[in-house]
Amino acid sequence: MNKTLTIIVMLLSGCSSTVIQYPSVCTNNEPNCQRNLNAQTLAIIGKEKAAIQLMCMDDSIADLLGDECIRE
Repeated sequence: MNKTLTIIVMLLSGCSSTVIQYPSVCTNNEPNCQRNLNAQTLAIIGKEKAAIQLMCMDDSIADLLGDECIRE
C-alpha cells in the first residue's frame, strides 16, 4: 500500500507544473530599459521600423545598425 501511494504521488507530481511568469518591467525607471521594452512592444505589434528608430536613439546601437538608422 505504501509503495502504491508513493508511485501515485510521484506520477501526479510529474504531471503538474507550475509556471511562474515575471512581468516585463524596468526597475528604478531606467530609461534604457524602458526604451528597449517600448521597442519590443512596437516590434510585436508590427511596427518594426519604428522599433528600430527608437533603438537608434542610442549611439552605440545606431553604430551597430548602420544604414537602418535615419539620422537627422
